[in-house]
Amino acid sequence: GLFRYKDGKVASLHTSWTQWKNLFSFEVFGRTGSITIEGLGGSYGTERLITAIRASCGGPPRMEEQHYPGPDDSWKLEWDEFVRAIHDGRSYWGTPEDGVRAMAMIDALYRSARMGSVVRLDDPCVVAEP
Repeated sequence: GLFRYKDGKVASLHTSWTQWKNLFSFEVFGRTGSITIEGLGGSYGTERLITAIRASCGGPPRMEEQHYPGPDDSWKLEWDEFVRAIHDGRSYWGTPEDGVRAMAMIDALYRSARMGSVVRLDDPCVVAEP
């Protein structure tokens, strides 16, 4: 799916259930560089962070790669943050509203595919505001 923001920027989302090998890859590309996060440990492979800085005069970008071969503590850290947020009475990462917005984006993709046209996320039929 392609998502165009009001300022003209475009985000691309791709997901697949047909990939035969476990694969996790998150990529962000900008005008002057990119960042790629790969692997989740285990059968997804070693976690890697790859940054690329575009060469202003052309040619290959300056690349840096870091590996994280140790255990993945991200689920524990997220759970700990969730519990602390409840204890402190504050908002936590990934609020229910974030989940509703993410589902609205997915719904818009399916609607767009069915209709063969662009679906606006600011359409009140797509996102119901509380």
